Amino acid sequence: MKYSKEMYAGCIGLFFLPAATLAATVTPASVAVTVSGTLTKDLDGQFTTKCRVWMIGVTHRHGISFTHRHSVNINGGPLACDADMAIPLRLQADTPKKATLKNVTIDTHRGRCGPGDAVLPWNNATSTLGPGTATLKIDDKFSQGKACHLSGSLTISPAIRIR
Repeated sequence: MKYSKEMYAGCIGLFFLPAATLAATVTPASVAVTVSGTLTKDLDGQFTTKCRVWMIGVTHRHGISFTHRHSVNINGGPLACDADMAIPLRLQADTPKKATLKNVTIDTHRGRCGPGDAVLPWNNATSTLGPGTATLKIDDKFSQGKACHLSGSLTISPAIRIR
């Protein structure tokens, strides 16, 4: 009976081992990168604001950690461009076709949307996150059911790959 329990425990360990080895990875790691692009945000389809975004970060095995961010309102919309995506912000590599911006916030005159995750398509050929749209719920007891939307794309340079 003792051997059966040990064999059973070993089989369970082998079953869970492949899941850990299949996590998406970023190459190259430990490289400084810049990210630029245009993001559009709104509050339930109103107050649409378009922002030109630049970020600086460093790649690591499972994504990018951003250390600096700057964004400028390019359409005169009413939402602040510099108040969203508070640093620290991370890009998490999910799969070769999907990545997640972690800890995204959008400030509005009705309250703050997020923090939350923006799951967007990833393109290895162009080193681009997006185009896509993410929805963040508003953190305000008076605006129940309202949400902010974040859409657009960000390109990373030098190019990285998610494997």
